[in-house]
Amino acid sequence: MNISDVVVSNPAARYASTLSGISGHNIEDVRLSNITVLHPGGGTHDDAAIAPPEKENGYPEPTMFGTLPAYGFYVRHAARVEVNHVDLRFEKENLRPAFVLGGRASSGLCPHQGSARRGASAFALKNASDFNVYISHPLAETLLGSVTGKTL
Repeated sequence: MNISDVVVSNPAARYASTLSGISGHNIEDVRLSNITVLHPGGGTHDDAAIAPPEKENGYPEPTMFGTLPAYGFYVRHAARVEVNHVDLRFEKENLRPAFVLGGRASSGLCPHQGSARRGASAFALKNASDFNVYISHPLAETLLGSVTGKTL
């Protein structure tokens, strides 16, 4: 699936764009490109620590998780997600990371050629594998095989 050429301005402050399958049923092979998100900000350290419940019976309602721990993208139960030319900004201070990878099966996020205005961190890796980031301001090139509980 390809999603490209999107500009989002002033989304609800408590949400992020969500790519979430359910345990045992991953979302696979997604490419996000040429996306700009102008977020109002205001996320806190407490928001960044939220672990959204699974709520498998609530799909596909995007607000079912409530406040999310990321301001840009929340990715869980997904494989082979590629992110190109994504620009994430916020107006007020935001202490949530731009990207959060969570869930037992998250893998393969390859963000590159993009930027995120930093809050607490650009990436929170709660359970990820095959993580590769390059040409992504302000981070150095990073390749991680499998990681749990790391921020970049």
